[in-house]
Amino acid sequence: MSEDTLRARVSAIRERIAAAAQRSGRPAGDITLIAVSKTHPASAIREALALGVTHFGENRVQEWEGKRAGVHDLGGNWHLIGHLQSNKAARAARLFHSVDSLDDFALAQKLDRARAEPGETQKLRVLIEVRVAPEESKSGVAPEHLPALAEKIQSLEHLDLCGLMCIPPFLDDPENVRPYFSNLRELNLRLEQSLRKKLPILSMGMSHDFEVAIEEGATEIRMRTQDRFWGLGERTPNRKNLGAGDSIAFYLGNPVRAFVGMAVLAGPSYQLSRQESEDVSHGNEFYRSPYGVRLENVDLWQERRAVEPLLPYLKFIENKKSWGTYFQGGIRRVPEQDFRVITAPSELRMPVASTEALESGSEFALEAHLEDFMDKNWDLIDFGRSLTRYRTEEQDGRQFPAGEWSIDFLCLDNETRDFVVVELKRGKSSDSVVGQILRYMTWVRENLAGPGQSAHGIIIAAEADEAMRYAARAVPNISVREYRIDFKLRPVQGK
Repeated sequence: MSEDTLRARVSAIRERIAAAAQRSGRPAGDITLIAVSKTHPASAIREALALGVTHFGENRVQEWEGKRAGVHDLGGNWHLIGHLQSNKAARAARLFHSVDSLDDFALAQKLDRARAEPGETQKLRVLIEVRVAPEESKSGVAPEHLPALAEKIQSLEHLDLCGLMCIPPFLDDPENVRPYFSNLRELNLRLEQSLRKKLPILSMGMSHDFEVAIEEGATEIRMRTQDRFWGLGERTPNRKNLGAGDSIAFYLGNPVRAFVGMAVLAGPSYQLSRQESEDVSHGNEFYRSPYGVRLENVDLWQERRAVEPLLPYLKFIENKKSWGTYFQGGIRRVPEQDFRVITAPSELRMPVASTEALESGSEFALEAHLEDFMDKNWDLIDFGRSLTRYRTEEQDGRQFPAGEWSIDFLCLDNETRDFVVVELKRGKSSDSVVGQILRYMTWVRENLAGPGQSAHGIIIAAEADEAMRYAARAVPNISVREYRIDFKLRPVQGK
């Protein structure tokens, strides 16, 4: 990330902090921004310090030891935000200003003893990590055990208990995280009453949900200002096709639904070690990935680029009505022209869509509705064989990304376990739709099918003309099925 990009990123975060603080009736100065600096070199920390960021979060004691000498002279505040191992407690007490993830009294005692050594003149600030979502996290103290733990820590002479911290589950809509933040605030208030001590720190909220956290009382938020990593699942579509130098655009789903930046891949995807997976997850189970790819030239835009105004220009989205299915997850290769549309500044985009582009969004509206109908009534449809949608960690089989193409529905035959490509005709010529489904079947065989697995195709059309029948007849693995729409009006009883 360039210095100008980092400056713009920090400025944008501060503006959002100020707006959220104003909504909660507090000054922006009440909220401390902790930049998550783990996995980043000392030079990146120095750049952030030059922009006025003074609090930094590290995940591992040994990593911080390795780069501390490069920034220690600049007067920052260093927080340990990751899980602390018992055998590293003494070193952590000497290296950090605050341990924000304390959840065990035996660990607290070790920190206290280390801080009591000659030369240590100040108490070590600590926060108790609370497990607000037991099913999502292994770290943190359970809420019912919080009062007893806090009372014990409060008795330690060389520790200063200042508040609570939590990492809630990652949810697409930040509003759904609000109850977890509200719960931590209430726990903090009750703890103040039982300890008869002010606990001024509520450390909660990260890049995705910090504004809601501030509205619920957060005084510290943790932000990833310079991540250069993109996590992937083992079955993420097209993962194996990534290579050094590829350009990518970032899409942020509901409720934002916009492109938010771009980057260049530093290399192909690779499998992470257990420690790497822990580091890049930032303590959040949602971010933990078995595979990933490193990024270069990361450019996070100040102005998000909403998808809907771009739809007339994006050729890879055939079904404009259900465009959201094209962004279900994974990696989707798009034509170079589409990538230019996504990444070009708004003033360089075409002001008016061409007639052809506008017609493409409505010409085959019936097929668009048919796709939605099939999606919602899958188990009721007779495909001539029993089919199950092919699912990955991020995809449910609809508009499945296949290179730069999208398969309407990718399925598995329940009896043979062969792949089945289901494609709607969508007004294409008979010859072209047969050629298209053959391409998809070949892609599936080369990229997904295992030993002994074959790929079949089903074309769905309102009417199969002679050209389609002849074209499909020459390919044994392709069948054609017609759909019918029957409108029947039935009288209402008693009228």
